[in-house]
Amino acid sequence: MPTVKLTKRILDGLQKNPPDVKTPFWDAELRRFGAVVYPTGAISFIIQYRNANGVSRKYKIGIFGSSTLDQARKEASTALGRVDKGEDPQEDKVSRRTGVTISDFCDTYLAAVKRGAVRTRLGRPKSQRTITTDVSRIKHHIKPLLGRKRVVDLTRQDVAEFIAKVESGATAKDPKAEAIAAGTEWKPEKPRSRTIVEGGPGAAARTTGLLSGIFTYAVESGLRSDNPAHGAKRPKDGKRHTFLSSTELSRLGRQLKISEGQGFNVTFAAAIRFCALTGCRLSEVQGLRWSEIDKPNRVLRLSLTKTGQSNRPVSRLALGVLPEAVEDCDWVFPSPTSRTGHIVGTVKAFHRIAAASAIKLEGVALHIFRHTFSTVASELGYVEATRAAMLGQATHGTNARYTHAVDHVLIAAAERVAGQIADSMGIETAQSEENQSSPDFITGLSGLS
Repeated sequence: MPTVKLTKRILDGLQKNPPDVKTPFWDAELRRFGAVVYPTGAISFIIQYRNANGVSRKYKIGIFGSSTLDQARKEASTALGRVDKGEDPQEDKVSRRTGVTISDFCDTYLAAVKRGAVRTRLGRPKSQRTITTDVSRIKHHIKPLLGRKRVVDLTRQDVAEFIAKVESGATAKDPKAEAIAAGTEWKPEKPRSRTIVEGGPGAAARTTGLLSGIFTYAVESGLRSDNPAHGAKRPKDGKRHTFLSSTELSRLGRQLKISEGQGFNVTFAAAIRFCALTGCRLSEVQGLRWSEIDKPNRVLRLSLTKTGQSNRPVSRLALGVLPEAVEDCDWVFPSPTSRTGHIVGTVKAFHRIAAASAIKLEGVALHIFRHTFSTVASELGYVEATRAAMLGQATHGTNARYTHAVDHVLIAAAERVAGQIADSMGIETAQSEENQSSPDFITGLSGLS
C-alpha cells in the first residue's frame, strides 16, 4: 500500500489518472490516515485503527471535493484521538445511523439545503421559495405521518400508506375552522399567519417527490443503501384548466376594465395584465423591482427566480401596462398599505376577476397566464427553445444561451405573443414607431420558429 505525503496536487493528479483498482494511499504525515482512490476518480478520506477489542476498523472521514484535505486531516486527527481514549468512531456512527428518526433527519436535510449542499437536478442550490415549500411539506405532512419512524426502518409499504393518507386528506387542517368547530376564538399569531393545509392527489404526489429527495440524501449520507420512496406510484392530479382561450381572455380583459371602474385596485390590475403579457411567475411579478427593468434594451434582468438569475425579453406592450413609479420605492407593484413592501394578494384579487368572468380556474390561478403565454407562442410556431427563453425556463444544450443573452429576435417574439394576448384582452397601449414601420422586426423569426 503506497505511503506518501498527501497533498492537494497529488490528489488532483490521482483524480485525473486514477488506478485501475481501488487503492488506498496512506499519509506519511498523519499515521493511520489515508485516501482511497477509486477507478472512477472518486476519493474518500479514511482512518484505519484497532478498537478496544483489537478489531481492525476503517472509518470514512469524508469525500475529496466535499471536504478539503486540510479539513479531512483535522477531522482524522480528532477521530484518532478518540480512538486513543478507547472510543470506537465507526461503532458510534452505526449507532447514530440506526437510531436517527425521519423527523431528525428532515432537520439535517433542511440544514444541508440551506447551506447549498443539496442541489436541484440542474445542479443549482434550491431557491428560497422552494425551501419554504419544502419546510411546509415536511412540517405538515412528512413529520406528522412518518416523523417517529427510524430512517433505516422505512419500507416501500410505509411510503404507499403515506401517499394514501396524504391523498385522502389525513393531514389536512384549517386552524380557524377547527377553532370555530370547537366553539373557541381563533387568533393568528401574526397577520396573515393562517395556514390551511390541504391533502389530495397533488399534495401527495409533490410531497412524495420531496420524500424521495430526502432519502436520496440519506443514501448519500450513508444512513441507508436504498431509497424506499424511489419509483413509488404517485397519484395524478385531476385534469385542470391549464390555459385561457381567446374568448376567456376577452371576458377577463373586459371584466378588469369594469372592475377598475368600480374601484378595483389599479396596482393589482396592472400586475394581472403584466402576468398575462409576459408569462412571468407570480413571485417574479409581485417582487419585481424597477432596477430589474432595462427599458432601453427591453429586457427584464431578474435577480432571483426559480431557476436562478434570468434575463427575459419584454414587450413594449407589457412595459406599457406598468404603474407609475412611487417616489423612494423600488417595488414596481408596491403594497397598498406599506411602501416598504410589495403586493402579496394578487391571487385573491385575480380569483375575484376570474369568478366575475365566469372562468373556473380549478386551482391554477395566475400560473394559468404562464401556460397561456406558452400556448399562444406554440400556436404562432415558436419552438420549445424559444418559448423556454421567453419564459425563463431551464434549458439544456446550445439553446441554453438564450436564458443568458436576449437578442432582438427573442424580443420580437415576445412582442408578437404579447400582441396577440393584448388583442384578446383588449389591452391598448401605444405601439412604437419602430414596430409600426419595421414589420420585419416582428416577423423575422425564421431562426427560432
